[in-house]
Amino acid sequence: FRLGAAIPYTFISGPLGENNGIGDLRIVFSKSFLIKKIHQLTISIGGKFASGRINSGDSLPQRYMPGLGTNDLLAGAVYTYENYYFGIGYQKSFGRSGNYDTKLKRGDDALVRAGFFEQFNKVGIKAEILTVLRIQPSSVRDPIGTEESYTEIDGSNEVQVNMLGTVTYRASREIGLTGSIAIPFLTRNYNYDGLKRAFTFSGSLSYFF
Repeated sequence: FRLGAAIPYTFISGPLGENNGIGDLRIVFSKSFLIKKIHQLTISIGGKFASGRINSGDSLPQRYMPGLGTNDLLAGAVYTYENYYFGIGYQKSFGRSGNYDTKLKRGDDALVRAGFFEQFNKVGIKAEILTVLRIQPSSVRDPIGTEESYTEIDGSNEVQVNMLGTVTYRASREIGLTGSIAIPFLTRNYNYDGLKRAFTFSGSLSYFF
């Protein structure tokens, strides 16, 4: 059994300005099953919690916020054979963001991922393809309607495909460092939620106990 918790600090920049801050807390519980010593199935369930800021004094839209403003259910499974793996996941979004500008309600996301990994002593490398399917269209506050009037965003249930490379370094039994970069092959045309990227770079420090 494994319990993982992560919280990002995000920097956002765009034509309307810049923003940064702590993002949404993610907690995931997982259980792995070893089959004949070479097959492994990992089942995960958890949640993303709205700990990140969703408004600013400038009333910037949702895409400039470090938090998505909703509590989400996360579930998934990963099958591993030797150095290859295949995974599926689902993110169920509940409610609507309290962002002043958009009051965004995101559609659910399904994730399909496949990749290869290799371990060299303390260093690990991984390359994978991530495909994100937005199941339902998202909706936002209607700017020309009443305060509680919402409109569906045409085409917001587009597919997004990324190529992701990751390098990990296990400094000790308790401390791990990770760096990754994602480059999109296919991106969504809309960006109401701020999840569209030209590219993504991330780094993390992990403590294992």
